[in-house]
Amino acid sequence: MPAGGDSLRIAVDAKDYPGRPPKAVLRAIRLEVPRHQVVALVGPSGCGKTTLLNLVAGLDDRFTGTIHRPPGRLAVVFQNPRLLPWRTVAQNLALALPPDTPDLDGRIDAMLEAVGLAGQRDVFPNHLSVGMQRRVAVARAFLVEPALLLLDEPFVSLDAATAERLRDLLRDLLARRPATVLLVTHDLREAIALADRLVFLGGSPAGIIRDVAVDLPRRDAAAVEAFHRSMA
Repeated sequence: MPAGGDSLRIAVDAKDYPGRPPKAVLRAIRLEVPRHQVVALVGPSGCGKTTLLNLVAGLDDRFTGTIHRPPGRLAVVFQNPRLLPWRTVAQNLALALPPDTPDLDGRIDAMLEAVGLAGQRDVFPNHLSVGMQRRVAVARAFLVEPALLLLDEPFVSLDAATAERLRDLLRDLLARRPATVLLVTHDLREAIALADRLVFLGGSPAGIIRDVAVDLPRRDAAAVEAFHRSMA
């Protein structure tokens, strides 16, 4: 595997879940994601996509192999926004950075403006819609200016219109604040609309079965649909 210092480099020989016998989940995963590339991990539910993302995030170190993350900050957006209900939107964002960060309040205000939540600074999460909570989670991730952004089905269970607005938001934020991105999704159209590459996981234990480059205008629904049909 090439040794680009700014790349995300994944070499997972084996990942098992404990048990009698252990359950083999991942085998022989080799993947390099160059700086500022967006890669979507695609596959059916339960195939190991989130497991692999957790390994990359450092949330699980029980595997055989190595993972090299690019230098800089790491941010993760989970399926659940994971906001503290007893803290306001601004207070939830403030937890992402040290309290002595220069102009922390100004940075929070600018990020809330960027995600269309400028008027929600002092609102508690349970007073927000699910879509707005997801925007807060995205804002929190971009607030740290991550070198590596991990997204675990961040738009799942949203209605189509809300999900599309959040995909547009993500594209806009990445255009202004580029990051290396690993996106987990089971939605192939979503992957095509957001990613530079599609990496398909399959098998049991799961491995990479296909790696496809995507080169098309992201906001062109007809182009996305045509690419989707070509993958059938």
